[in-house]
Amino acid sequence: MLTKMSEKREEKRERFIAHCDVCGRLMKDESGWVKFQPKSRGTSAYVCSECMKVLGYGKKQEKIRWGTSDGDNFTSGYEFEIIPKNRASHALLISRDYGMIATYDGSISPYGGIEFKSLVYDSLNGVKQIFRTIQENMVFNDNYYQNMGTHIHIGHGTRFTYDFHEWLYFNSCRLFDELGEYLQEHPELCRQVFGRTLTHYADWPCDYDDHCSYINLANSTNIEYRLPQFQNATQYFHCVCLCKEFTRALLDGYKKYTDPAKIGKKLVKLFIKHCNGEMNYQRPERNSK
Repeated sequence: MLTKMSEKREEKRERFIAHCDVCGRLMKDESGWVKFQPKSRGTSAYVCSECMKVLGYGKKQEKIRWGTSDGDNFTSGYEFEIIPKNRASHALLISRDYGMIATYDGSISPYGGIEFKSLVYDSLNGVKQIFRTIQENMVFNDNYYQNMGTHIHIGHGTRFTYDFHEWLYFNSCRLFDELGEYLQEHPELCRQVFGRTLTHYADWPCDYDDHCSYINLANSTNIEYRLPQFQNATQYFHCVCLCKEFTRALLDGYKKYTDPAKIGKKLVKLFIKHCNGEMNYQRPERNSK
């Protein structure tokens, strides 16, 4: 029979029993575990010390896709190079609510930064709320933030084929040089849209299979737009939408056998239209939620 003191110890022990929100490991005490508050649940959750470890730079996101396609079939994925506010912010982003993985990045990790790699999303439905969570859980530090990119990967469920990727690479200069030159000549517009100007980590002129090019074609399943930098949830969401429209123009041009140089000019026109606030996704009624 338990004494009153034993009962209190047992109650205290029971309060500490939980499971890791990432791997499901049973928690027997709180040592090394991080407590956080998921938005989708009314109770606190925990992440174990093992899952809180920052993984190596080359670690790939292996979790399944999240969301339901909106019929457009465009996919998106993100690399958020940020400084999390605290360990609870880190735990929240890798929790089962968001499913990101935390990896080392030499350009930011020495300053406390982490690269959070997202799932691949089947549509843009719901991603704005994810961006709001990023905004609420990151530190903006001007001393280091210039090194931090938040790269956007845009693909397509059916149309991003091997032949399309080969066409992109073969015609890369005709497709992307005019936009790169325009961004170089208009740094204030580049910063307005992408959050920063061309940089060593997202540069032009460039080889388009180079890791430091402003558009990277090294991946055969998507286009990596390396220039974007997260400033706030709305700016970044609009930036994602623009990159999606760039990719749509490329896919449509490829399908119609359009001269790549003409497609390159269309990319510049899309960028200018975005700068002028004339894109459908920039309409006030689209940004009320």
